[in-house]
Amino acid sequence: MARNQFFRFLGYPTLRDYLVFALALGLYLCASLSYWWTLEGGDLEYLKGKTNTFAVWLVVSVGCALVASLLLRTALLTTNGNLKYMGWTCGFSLLLLTATRDLGTDLQHHGQFNLIVYFLLWIPVVGCVLVYEGCSAAKQRVSNARV
Repeated sequence: MARNQFFRFLGYPTLRDYLVFALALGLYLCASLSYWWTLEGGDLEYLKGKTNTFAVWLVVSVGCALVASLLLRTALLTTNGNLKYMGWTCGFSLLLLTATRDLGTDLQHHGQFNLIVYFLLWIPVVGCVLVYEGCSAAKQRVSNARV
């Protein structure tokens, strides 16, 4: 049994685990910056011209956050579960702070529209992940069941 509370909490992570953790937080930071770049206001014609650029940045943001979440899930083993949960908590807190930063409704601050589109992009991603996790859990329970 570990006497140091730090190692008891983290579960003896290796250098590789710390690198995965740092990479995932970097991806969460890229996702937040990509979303933040879409919070641009201005003239209506200017915004119409930048709509495709905003859409690309929103998709990049969702992609970076998804890759970071999957990286934490697959790369950190159960012995380092707390490190994985710390990464998810830090990443989603950063995304939540960025997504709720601008909630105005005028053209100078159009964050509510971006937030709606951002969450609409997340719905299929979260749905697919939940279906996959549910099927994996069901498969594990069925394979562990006694006949």
